[in-house]
Amino acid sequence: MGQRHVEGPSIGVNVRTFRDFDEEKLEVMPYNGSDLEPHYIPPTGPEVSDLNQSTKRYRGSCHCGNVTYDLHSEPLEEIGVLSCNCSICSRNADLWVYPSEKDVELRGEEHLTVYRFGRKGSGHAFCRTCGVPVVNKFDHSVDTAPKSMIGKLPVNVRTINGIDLKAVKVNKADGKNLIKTPYEV
Repeated sequence: MGQRHVEGPSIGVNVRTFRDFDEEKLEVMPYNGSDLEPHYIPPTGPEVSDLNQSTKRYRGSCHCGNVTYDLHSEPLEEIGVLSCNCSICSRNADLWVYPSEKDVELRGEEHLTVYRFGRKGSGHAFCRTCGVPVVNKFDHSVDTAPKSMIGKLPVNVRTINGIDLKAVKVNKADGKNLIKTPYEV
C-alpha cells in the first residue's frame, strides 16, 4: 500500500495509539517530510566548550524551542538507547538514554508539564506548547519510583538535533509486561 492523496479535509491518526498494535509489522514507505515548506530549523542553545575525547555533547530541544538541553554522554552509537513498549512510550515513540542529572543541562524547564500515570513514580515531561516529550522525571517520594533511577534524568533521544538514529543501536525493553497489573485506560 502506498501513500494516497486525499481530496478535501482529512485527519491523521497515530496508529501507535491502537491497542496491541505491532509497528514492527508495518512496511517502511519512502517519505521525505524535510521537503515540506517552511523548512524546520532546530532551536539552538548557548555554545559550550569542547569535551574530552570519550564524551560527546548532544544538543536537543522540543519542537518549538521552549525547552532545550545539552547532554554530555559517551557516544550514543557505542552505548545504545532504549525503546520501551509500555503504554506511554509506545504511543509517543520515545527512545531513551539514561544519563545522570549532572550530565544534562536543561533549559526552559518551566515550560515542561509532567504526566504521571499508573504507579505515579515515573513522570513523562513534555513541552506544554508543542507537546513533545523531552525527559522523564522520577518522583522518589513515591515508593514505586525505580531506585535505579535515583540521580538519573532520562532524555528522549528523538529530541536530539541532527542525530542519525540509524547509527544507534536500539535495545528493546518489555515495559508492557513489567508489572503484574498492566495499565488500562
